[in-house]
Amino acid sequence: GFYDHAEQAICTRKPLGTSCIASRCNGGSRAARMWFLAKNVVQRGPGGMPGLLPHVIMVSEFAHRILAPHLPAGCEVHVVPNAIAPPTGARNEAEKNHGFLYVGRLSPEKATFLRAAQLANVPATICGAGVIESDLRRDFPEARFLGWVSPDAVAQETRRARAIVFPSRWYETAGLSAIEAMAVGTPVFVSDVCAAREYVERYRGGAVFRQQNEADLARLLQSSDQEIAAWSHDGFNNYADAPMTMDAHVERLRAVYTRALETR
Repeated sequence: GFYDHAEQAICTRKPLGTSCIASRCNGGSRAARMWFLAKNVVQRGPGGMPGLLPHVIMVSEFAHRILAPHLPAGCEVHVVPNAIAPPTGARNEAEKNHGFLYVGRLSPEKATFLRAAQLANVPATICGAGVIESDLRRDFPEARFLGWVSPDAVAQETRRARAIVFPSRWYETAGLSAIEAMAVGTPVFVSDVCAAREYVERYRGGAVFRQQNEADLARLLQSSDQEIAAWSHDGFNNYADAPMTMDAHVERLRAVYTRALETR
């Protein structure tokens, strides 16, 4: 995960280096930490992974940049983005909406979104649940908490939103909900350490803010109708020009496996 849960920050230590072994990055017990380290030593030992992997598939260039230094020499990397269901209907006229949306598990960094919404004095909706839900409900009574809802309900909330927010503190993967939002014309605001920024920048369907910086996010939440409309149009149109279809996904997978069979 490249994340120090005790420090609540991205980890830059060398994996299984001295400082890594001495750390308490998992935030759990010493016994759990030692079991985790022992497992990794075995997996990375002679004949173990990742040495047995001549080919690796990544879901984004963002992930490739982070993981490449930790792969064995000669490993061939292939980037194969995931597919999303094709969007239906006209562009979401997000500039006419008022509230902002977060979708996912409720963990400590998610409070950044709600504090920024308070600063900007804008409505906030949460689709999801997690360990800090009761604290967030207490501290932010003005926010809407919907809990876990169906994919159809998430799609409806996405079309009701002025933008969808990803306040991650760590890399994560390329969240499909960010791409699905831009595909229907809902802008996306994403932290600068989250892999979804790659697609926000590619489709120009939103903006990037500094992680854990509530003022920076609040500034985006106060964007004008014209700015929201521009992101909405760009995301909708640019995605339509280069959609992440299942056919494209399957063709790229076939190419990877053909290459792997040719070089085995």
